Amino acid sequence: SGLLRGDANTSATVVLSSADGERSFLHQVGSTANITEDRIDYDFIGRAKLFHWGGPSVTPGVDGAPMGRIMA
Repeated sequence: SGLLRGDANTSATVVLSSADGERSFLHQVGSTANITEDRIDYDFIGRAKLFHWGGPSVTPGVDGAPMGRIMA
């Protein structure tokens, strides 16, 4: 299925909105801290009709150039 399992907590983000529309984000990295490029199944992604990565900027193990390779 492409699903990775582990015993880390789920990541979460809370958005706080002020009266003037300004937003602040609180993020708990959780299990996304365990994702590294060597754990990515590029064949699985390549067979997908649609690919969505929710929050590439909050996945520290693949931030920067690795995320570019994943999305290519």
